[in-house]
Amino acid sequence: MAKTLAEENLHWVDLAGNASIRVPGLRVAIQGRPPVTVPSRYVVSAAFRPAGLQVLLAVLVMSQDRIPKLRSLADAAGVSLGAAQAAVADLRRHGYVDGDQLTRTGELLDRWVAAYGTHDSDRWIVGTYEGEPEWWTDAEAFRTDAACLGGEAAADAMGLPLRSLTGIVYSDDLPTRVIRFGRLRRANSGNVQLRHKFWSLPDEGWLAPSPLIYAELLKSGDGRRAEIAQEMRESDAILRSLRD
Repeated sequence: MAKTLAEENLHWVDLAGNASIRVPGLRVAIQGRPPVTVPSRYVVSAAFRPAGLQVLLAVLVMSQDRIPKLRSLADAAGVSLGAAQAAVADLRRHGYVDGDQLTRTGELLDRWVAAYGTHDSDRWIVGTYEGEPEWWTDAEAFRTDAACLGGEAAADAMGLPLRSLTGIVYSDDLPTRVIRFGRLRRANSGNVQLRHKFWSLPDEGWLAPSPLIYAELLKSGDGRRAEIAQEMRESDAILRSLRD
């Protein structure tokens, strides 16, 4: 099956964690993991279920020194303590946690991106809007609304060589200041998505966490955005730290 998908140039990830993503400028290839026994009821590894993906985002951002306490992870990821515990136990079982240290971080980032690429992120969409080209440029509006900018607009805001046409606003509530400054108008197929902000990380700014922006660029399947994602992986401090 993997060979067939590769010949069709299709992305894939299996239950054992093997994965293949091939876009211009970037290739993610994880091979050699032995097949897993699929139980009678289909089960996805806890760390790569929807709640686990949220926990992994917090782990990738917060674990430069050591894995945070479970309560801190649960709060940062917006999940239950049990979901955080299950995700970390799964990481430990697969060799990504040694003691309280995160290991094989580059591989884990690749696996998280591959899993996010197959995840239905539409469940976080609250609404869609139409905005003018520089609707996102008031950082203070985002800070006032406790909102974060994601998608290609965030890459643009980071100074990467991409003139954004679309963007994502993550917020717990209606970001009235952002909407007012950007003159955003409700539209069924607008260029701005408003999504639920599922995380609450310490010392966060007005941009979404860089692993999430990176994954969003790759999920688009666009070659130019994949090139920008690769540049981002080389220039962003958090992504650079995830190379072991």
